[in-house]
Amino acid sequence: MPLIIFILAIAFFSIHLVVLKKKISPRYKMELLMAYLFFFLVGIQSLFSAVAHLFYPEETAKIIGWPPGGPFQFEVGIANLSFAVLGVLSIWFRKRFWIAVIVGYTIWLWGDAIGHIMQIIRIEDYAEGNAGVYFYSDIIAPFVLILSYFSYVGSVNEAKSWKRKWKHLMNHVE
Repeated sequence: MPLIIFILAIAFFSIHLVVLKKKISPRYKMELLMAYLFFFLVGIQSLFSAVAHLFYPEETAKIIGWPPGGPFQFEVGIANLSFAVLGVLSIWFRKRFWIAVIVGYTIWLWGDAIGHIMQIIRIEDYAEGNAGVYFYSDIIAPFVLILSYFSYVGSVNEAKSWKRKWKHLMNHVE
């Protein structure tokens, strides 16, 4: 599922670029990519996880290798729902809001990855939901968001730098 969600983010971003039918700046292109990554990687993925933990706790526990009936799954589901909302809100609230979402999401997912490793070491939990694609996505998704954000910030700074250079040049042309 995480790979499909990533592919959807890239597909919708690409479709958006085609539909625009106009040349856009690298900065705006990066901002669009970020919006789609947040919406899909954080918002939609977290929504699916929330639904799994809240409405299918027994099946979800089995996939992860947890004993069924754990009351903590409701709490995990609500936390996932929180990030689902943050991911969707990232469409409208950007820049510094994105930093907060990245920090929180990274702490959560990398913390989950550490938990997966501990479960593998302690009880040899190689269940699909513990040692499979979700483990890797817990590590990779934050990296994608962090690297994309730094690329976005770099494109913004580059644009500001060119604007300053242009302004400086125009001030000296008379």
